[in-house]
Amino acid sequence: MVDEPVYPIVALGKDSDEFFDFQSFVVLQGELEIIDVENGEYEAWDSLGRRVMLQAKPEPQQGGLLPWLISLLSRRRRETEQSTTDEDWLLVTVASPEPDLSLRPTLRSFLAARGRIANDHDSLASLISQLPTISGR
Repeated sequence: MVDEPVYPIVALGKDSDEFFDFQSFVVLQGELEIIDVENGEYEAWDSLGRRVMLQAKPEPQQGGLLPWLISLLSRRRRETEQSTTDEDWLLVTVASPEPDLSLRPTLRSFLAARGRIANDHDSLASLISQLPTISGR
């Protein structure tokens, strides 16, 4: 049995070194870009501190040039219209059943660097509640 991630999802943009808290799957999928997910631009955890994997759903594979071209055009359409489509393109799965013990100190450091007080005894939920929340467009 695969555990479902518990929202909010905390994501770290590797290029920006910024943490964000995404309140739901709909918000997460609506804010992230397919190309960034495919390129592994984010590290992510659920609200229990478990690492989660963010992946773009693979296109169905069929042989021949025409199915390949249709798949390519479909991918391009999803990339350009993802904010207006109801199609789920994102997979969010728990990568490890155990909490990542490095998350709390990392969040404390992130918050401290931004002038927010975060103590050693603060719960993970308390730390996450201090992150910028992405609630949707």
